[in-house]
Amino acid sequence: MVPRLAYFEVVACWDTHMKPDDRDWTYWLGWYVAYAILAVVVIAAVWNGQFDNLCTKSRPAWLPWAQPEEHCLREWLSALSGWVGFGAAAVGAYFVYHQLAEQRRQTGFMLGDGDPIFQVRTYAFDHKRTVFRLINWNRRTLSLARIIISCPTVTIPQPTKIRCSDKGFQKRATTFTSEIDAKGWLNPIPGVEGWIDRQGPPDILDFEFHFHKGREDFKEILYGLSKSVIVEIVVYGQFEDGTDNEHVFRFKMPVIDFLPNTGERFEIGSTP
Repeated sequence: MVPRLAYFEVVACWDTHMKPDDRDWTYWLGWYVAYAILAVVVIAAVWNGQFDNLCTKSRPAWLPWAQPEEHCLREWLSALSGWVGFGAAAVGAYFVYHQLAEQRRQTGFMLGDGDPIFQVRTYAFDHKRTVFRLINWNRRTLSLARIIISCPTVTIPQPTKIRCSDKGFQKRATTFTSEIDAKGWLNPIPGVEGWIDRQGPPDILDFEFHFHKGREDFKEILYGLSKSVIVEIVVYGQFEDGTDNEHVFRFKMPVIDFLPNTGERFEIGSTP
């Protein structure tokens, strides 16, 4: 028993030092041998004329000077090689196209033509409001003209204004307010400065929604709602470059993360 145990210990130690490629070399060797045998058989068959009987004649042509031609293995392989070349060229063109598109995107970003980003900075819970952030990676100033909020599942209150800051609502940060009318138009129109100083960070705009005067606590609406109840926030903006091209941002999130409330996170979504 002792020699046998020692033998297995040696094998286990040797096996742990093997590389994965070393363990699978016999597997790949079998495939190499199979392909080599198949290639030898095909070459030998062609060399000995085994495919000569596969030649077929075409139908008589309707032109008097046209003669029927034989279509043998050589002609079939010639036609097949053309289609294979076409397929390889199409695959190569596909990858080259995407490489060029990525290169154009990177070049546009370096020139200041990057796309702005719309995201959430903080969610609403425990006396905190949802704060949205716009990051302008473009050299042009981005203005916000309209905001539409919709929820097809439940009726939620509509905001009456947004409070904006370019310093992340830090202490001593300058803030301003834009009113929202019944159709979602903002007055005055807030904006995000373009990214001119390429050595520094891009300009940002943080904003939060206010629904009505006084204390805002929608905890009663949020009780019992699951995270599958979604609200969509659509922000319409445009670059101030004279083209009037609209830039639309869409963001979806659970209603329980959107409406301000005084509940703890574990309380929201449960039955009161």
